[in-house]
Amino acid sequence: MEGGGSDTTAVALQAALKADKCYIFSDVDGIYSADPNMVTMAKRLDEISFDEMQEIADAGAKVLHNRCIQIGKKFGNDIIAKSTFTDDGGTRVCKGIETREVKSIVKNDGLITVIMNNKKGVTSEQGYTVYRNLLKQNIIVEWFERDSDSFKFRIKKAELNKVQELLDSKFPEYEIVLEDFIKLSIIGYGIIQDNVILDKTMDLLKEYNVEVIKVSLTQSKIEIVVNDISSETVDLLHKKLIRKER
Repeated sequence: MEGGGSDTTAVALQAALKADKCYIFSDVDGIYSADPNMVTMAKRLDEISFDEMQEIADAGAKVLHNRCIQIGKKFGNDIIAKSTFTDDGGTRVCKGIETREVKSIVKNDGLITVIMNNKKGVTSEQGYTVYRNLLKQNIIVEWFERDSDSFKFRIKKAELNKVQELLDSKFPEYEIVLEDFIKLSIIGYGIIQDNVILDKTMDLLKEYNVEVIKVSLTQSKIEIVVNDISSETVDLLHKKLIRKER
């Protein structure tokens, strides 16, 4: 289910009309615990909180549009994701149902790290110039960092041509290096407080020789950056972390 402007418009109208529900119809019957095309045991969720849904969207899943979720959370009105083709199923996105468990696992391989090397070194002022030029081209980066002789930032692969054109024209003195990576997001409210989830995850990744580059945590998400991970390994992780009875 790929969200867009129509999702946001519908939820905005819901708020303006003070309706208690907004139905978003697409070709799938709700929000799933993983991509059903990748994970054989993916399960449709009956309910999910706005915060968890936001994390799923931010992680790169093609579900409800980010802005749509933000508006729904602000006004506290339910969003129901359903299929156009059947009355069965559906997922309710709502407030106040957070439980400390994994709700969804998202694999995002549509990202790339751009490294700008300069043997003469780089400064904070140069970094500001680079970042401002990216923003002027409506290129949003997830993070931007500087070390002694380079800048690094993460973009969507879909924006690579635009980024390369910008860097070639504005910053020809830099050597540009591109690195593919995969972001694995494990989502569920309060999971940062449950060390068992992270322990199980790291044990499985080690068992299947997945090289972990970076781990970061929020209240509702464990984000793991890896060089590569197979769909089969994601499937095994789903079986280990997500309750079968869901």
